[in-house]
Amino acid sequence: WEIEYANYLTSHGIQWQYESRCFDLKNGRTYRPDFYLPEADEWHEVKGYLTDLDKQKFSLMESIYGIRIKV
Repeated sequence: WEIEYANYLTSHGIQWQYESRCFDLKNGRTYRPDFYLPEADEWHEVKGYLTDLDKQKFSLMESIYGIRIKV
């Protein structure tokens, strides 16, 4: 799915970076979002389904860094 999304972004002329930054979630874990779109200043995550752990990671990203992950 990540490859398909990367191909989609590329075919639409959207610049992207893959897993370009690792964030400390302050709970002993880290998180590296799948895609960063620098022109839009957005972080995107490709998921087949959302788990409770995923939701917790996204919530921590927003509360710690003010970054809302687009899924």
